[in-house]
Amino acid sequence: MANWKVMVQREQAARDREGKKLGQLLSRHDEYTELRLKTCSILTQYEEQLTSAQDHSRSLADTQLYRVSIAQMRTALQQIDGQIYQLAMQIGQARAKLRLIERERQKYQLLFDQQVEQARAELLRDERRVLDEYSIQRFNQQN
Repeated sequence: MANWKVMVQREQAARDREGKKLGQLLSRHDEYTELRLKTCSILTQYEEQLTSAQDHSRSLADTQLYRVSIAQMRTALQQIDGQIYQLAMQIGQARAKLRLIERERQKYQLLFDQQVEQARAELLRDERRVLDEYSIQRFNQQN
């Protein structure tokens, strides 16, 4: 009986580890998504300021500064998108691994439960046999 129980415990530990890893990945994904939103907001502000600077004929240095800042924000946005994509891939892999681990754990749990049920059935059978023998002895003593 101990073999299946050990396997169930091993799979539960693996499930817990993988679940923790998945939680960390989801947290990082959320952080990068939030960072992306903030970066998009800043980018939009810079683009609006560039349009305003061009309309009000500010200095060429201001216009150039906005253009450089916009280019940097777009580069940062691409890098953030790359990180989000990588995290999404890792999340998908972690979820697939977690499903596999859970399937294995359920399989071992079923085998353990069957083994426990067989042991219980054997115990009941033994108890019935003892009771039957006792009843036969009592019957024979009465006759």
